[in-house]
Amino acid sequence: MQLSVMLSAGIEPSVAITTLNNTKHQDNKALSRMALLLQRGQSFTSAFKHTGLLSKYELAMVTGADQAGRISQGLDHIARDRQKAEEQTRALATALLLPRAILLIAAVAAFFVRVAQFNQDMITAAIQVSLLVLIVFALTKLFLMFWSHDVRAYLSLLWPISFIKNTSTWFQANFEYNFYRSLNWQLQSGVAADVAVKRCGTMLDSSSYKNNVEKALKALSKGRSIVDSLSAQGLVLSARMKQTLAVANQTGTFEKSVHGELVLLKGQIDMRVEQQIKWLPKIYYILVLWFIFSYLF
Repeated sequence: MQLSVMLSAGIEPSVAITTLNNTKHQDNKALSRMALLLQRGQSFTSAFKHTGLLSKYELAMVTGADQAGRISQGLDHIARDRQKAEEQTRALATALLLPRAILLIAAVAAFFVRVAQFNQDMITAAIQVSLLVLIVFALTKLFLMFWSHDVRAYLSLLWPISFIKNTSTWFQANFEYNFYRSLNWQLQSGVAADVAVKRCGTMLDSSSYKNNVEKALKALSKGRSIVDSLSAQGLVLSARMKQTLAVANQTGTFEKSVHGELVLLKGQIDMRVEQQIKWLPKIYYILVLWFIFSYLF
């Protein structure tokens, strides 16, 4: 966010990076390398590629923003996405604090009951109880790591599975939001349709997805509209998006129509995440009950 603000203020990229690097944080090494590459004459996008600070999708957006002369806006998009994801991860971690505390209390109670009531050896009881607690906490950490992972990694993994693409509202909403937001943002920046679609091809790692994008590009080169090209290659998944694009094609308001749909999709995705944050802690309460029945009786 700070970088995008400095760039929009007209500060040179190398100066902006050096300024950010003066503050001690975990990205100092990467920023130092980036500043050196910029000083050697590499482009902003090229320098970013060697830092590991951005995902492939984010690099594609930065590339498009750089060539369209809107690099600060592109970085601002990325910063806002990351901030929202971090807020959701923190909200989930906070929601899990109480059930984890209850589980820990149940573990301590189980230890004393097994020692006092069942005359179990203290070391054996401690090992049994601690092992379960450690497993649960390790699984929690692993889950939070998967939760905070880039959703496009999961889209790549699931793309070849037609059943999921055709039936999962979660998959459809996330794919269309990411794909059409990137596409629409580039088109609004003045990027040609074929170039924009090609860059969207870097969004997922799936070979079948990339094949779909290549076929859409061939259709575009033959003079077909962007809507027809994408629809014919299965890059439009939901009925609602198909209707939106059909209307956009007829009225010539692609960017405006897609932008409105993206706002709705983002709202749906955020609402679903909030619902998940509410019910996921309940799994812990089930674990507490299982713990009690397994170790107290």
